[in-house]
Amino acid sequence: MTLAIPRPRLVPIRWGEIQLLPKREPLIEGVFDVGAMSALVGASGAYKTGIAVDWAGHVGTGVPWRGHSVRKGVALYLAVEGGRGIAERFEAWRQHKGINADDGDVYLIPEPIDLAHGDVDTKLLLERIASIGPVDFIVADTLSRSLAGGDENSSKDMGGFVRNCDLIRSETGAHICVLHHLGKDESRGARGHSLLKAALDTELTATKAGQVGTLELTKQRDGVDGTRWGFTIEPVDVSDGKRSFVVVPADTPTMAKSSRWSRGLTVFREAVQEALVAHGQDHRPAGNGSVVKAVAVEDARAEHNRLYVHGGDGDRSEAERKAWSRALQTARGSYLIGSESSCGHDLIWLAS
Repeated sequence: MTLAIPRPRLVPIRWGEIQLLPKREPLIEGVFDVGAMSALVGASGAYKTGIAVDWAGHVGTGVPWRGHSVRKGVALYLAVEGGRGIAERFEAWRQHKGINADDGDVYLIPEPIDLAHGDVDTKLLLERIASIGPVDFIVADTLSRSLAGGDENSSKDMGGFVRNCDLIRSETGAHICVLHHLGKDESRGARGHSLLKAALDTELTATKAGQVGTLELTKQRDGVDGTRWGFTIEPVDVSDGKRSFVVVPADTPTMAKSSRWSRGLTVFREAVQEALVAHGQDHRPAGNGSVVKAVAVEDARAEHNRLYVHGGDGDRSEAERKAWSRALQTARGSYLIGSESSCGHDLIWLAS
């Protein structure tokens, strides 16, 4: 593999020639694409680092991940938050898998980095990458520390982070996976400015209860979301009498389904039902599931705005936007609706 060769920018391509553009290629089949951007989000202590170490190890060795084929490549782990303990995590992973350090291509940079303010650190990182050759998978652990004191809620700081990630992907062709925290209201997803999620090709969310957890594919721009994997941790003795752990597969915990729609989702449910009547279409999730009646998100949102009762004196449009976003996130998190991207549209349907 070679470093990505930048194409001339802003060149119009006639639609009959679109098929000549590079096709999507899987890095971890069904999960990550080559050169894309993803995020692993979860509360503090949800074993995000352990999961990301597992991904990096699988890419660096080419060993299939949970039955998904893996394109062997070079992984680079930016341990911005992990500190000295990250070396023990990787040593534990190798011991658990029975893999010698010389048998895979995984690199670590256990230092602070600023990917939000300017491009000084980004250019230095690209120089370091060029010195080791092509890199296929980059983990930034965590987004908060990679902002170098920046504000997660600021469009300027978060926008600077996304631009630098785009520059790294453009120059290297690598997939970038960012570790990020959930907000105080976990049902609303990752904390910080919403432009991050808009920039993602893939989002996975890790949750846990005790030492058992669930990893869920909560966004897949060009595929099907909703896939869930169970996991737990297993202790491993490492050098110098120390002990670390690895994340290992486990039975997927039973999905906690809501027995009824909460009062706060009444308007949302009615809006989806009205939109389904007016604009619903038959849809087969994943191309091979049972046919459901689905509707475009924008149509359901239009109905929601029509039904929404604004009781305050502030900006109605902003209140509508917040109410819709909150209800959509809650309904998804409670598995009351299904969702999928199809033919350029985000579709939703009632799960029951």
